[in-house]
Amino acid sequence: MKLEHLTNETFKQKIFNYENNKEWKFEGQTPAIIDFYADWCGPCKDIAPIMVELSEEYAGKLVIYKVNTDEQRQ
Repeated sequence: MKLEHLTNETFKQKIFNYENNKEWKFEGQTPAIIDFYADWCGPCKDIAPIMVELSEEYAGKLVIYKVNTDEQRQ
């Protein structure tokens, strides 16, 4: 499985619809890691290959989402 990049809309569908809910409610069925990153961030670049490895090793058991904080500020 490849990492899935989320937009504001897909975040609300797959993770948490913060506009409609005040209490945390994960929308997914499979455990997930959400990697909030920026292209210019050194540590973010360092961990990116590890996220790819994890997504392959735990395919079907874990979903890894990425959110570019420069593009998806909300």
